Amino acid sequence: MNKILIKNLPNEEFKSHTINVKPYNFLYVLMACGFMLLFGSKIHILMGIILMLFCCFALIFLPDRKLVEFRDDYLVLYNQRNRNECLMIDYDEIVSWTYRMHYPYDTVYIELVDGRVEMCDMFSKHVIKKLFNVYMPDKERSGKRYE
Repeated sequence: MNKILIKNLPNEEFKSHTINVKPYNFLYVLMACGFMLLFGSKIHILMGIILMLFCCFALIFLPDRKLVEFRDDYLVLYNQRNRNECLMIDYDEIVSWTYRMHYPYDTVYIELVDGRVEMCDMFSKHVIKKLFNVYMPDKERSGKRYE
């Protein structure tokens, strides 16, 4: 496990998966629904315009940043106190991980071989759990150990 500056990350052409704060797919689906509503009655047209304006505002003006990047051999956690740093963890250093739901955001707890527990705030339970299970199969731990 290494805490390094983001600019010093190994430059790889193929990045397996990246999780961002902004839910792009959800916003694109909402925008498509808003577009389809434009072909309905007057109230549907109004709802479609409002929905599309909301999606455009979210896509253009709201900030976005990376939370996690899954690479072939290691995991990169970007959600650190210092926004210029990231945490690089090899998959073989991870003993277990747990996804805990809290308000206003959820947290992934990653237990390492040296006994430390790293935490990262998340916003998308299904995508995160799916990718953690793909890259770290059989390492999910359920329970309330980290609360």
